[in-house]
Amino acid sequence: MSQPPLFTIIVPTYRRPAQLADCLKALAALAFPTNKFEVIIVDDGGGTLDEAFNPLREHGLQWTLREQPNAGPAAARNLGASHAKGRYLAFTDDDCQPARDWLTHLATGFAAQPRVMLGGQTINALTDNIYAAASQLLVDFLYDYYNRRDNQPAFFTSNNFAVAAAQFHELGGFDTRYPRAAGEDRAFCQAWRRAGYSLVLLPQMRLAHAHAMGARGFWRQHFNYGRAAWHFHQHNQNVGGKGVKSEPLAFYWQIISYPWRRKAAAAFRLAFLLFLAQGANALGYFREAWRKSCKAFRLVL
Repeated sequence: MSQPPLFTIIVPTYRRPAQLADCLKALAALAFPTNKFEVIIVDDGGGTLDEAFNPLREHGLQWTLREQPNAGPAAARNLGASHAKGRYLAFTDDDCQPARDWLTHLATGFAAQPRVMLGGQTINALTDNIYAAASQLLVDFLYDYYNRRDNQPAFFTSNNFAVAAAQFHELGGFDTRYPRAAGEDRAFCQAWRRAGYSLVLLPQMRLAHAHAMGARGFWRQHFNYGRAAWHFHQHNQNVGGKGVKSEPLAFYWQIISYPWRRKAAAAFRLAFLLFLAQGANALGYFREAWRKSCKAFRLVL
């Protein structure tokens, strides 16, 4: 009888067959025994993807396609996890390409600490896209700010982390009240920490993120982050009896000045985009608060 795989890699996808094909090429090239991992792709109601699977077929990898009506990445990841055979669940996205040694570093990390969440480093693959560069720079800042204070990481993005399957199911997976690609990773990391588990950052666990976007997509992404932040704060009030503590004004100055501290090319343009991202985030937050207040008012009437 064959042994179950050590890892299940879960990839949610929605209407991005070209990006998915590049992701699966990277997974097919992983320098890790093919009998020790499987890949589950979850089509979130997006359509025809058949040609994207050729890299997995050509390399004889264990893989499965699951499908669901469009419900968002949180629900898609949960569906993939419900069919996983691996002891550990490794999450990435369809526009990401893990490095060849990605699973090797995960295996080493879990051998030392099997009950932690391992998160890696994400690198912008679209260096000529200023909007993608700004979005990744913001993630880099948040990792520096939240994950390197007192050596106690607090947050990993859901395109590059892994946990034991047993603990994932114990916590109920991702919160499906976050239907967009925003907020569900933050909520899961907080639930993980509340359960008494730790997060460990592995900078050598790297992947490239190819999230192409223009000005409109950049604004929409950060507007949606703001909407998700409102739900995150409301959930905290319901669970812990108090909201999330607001960051000091210095936090926002640190964001805007971050491109210069990182000695980034086009620092002024990046700083301006980070400023716009904070504005979009704030508008999304207050828009969601207003929408919910109006709904509650109508119910009272």
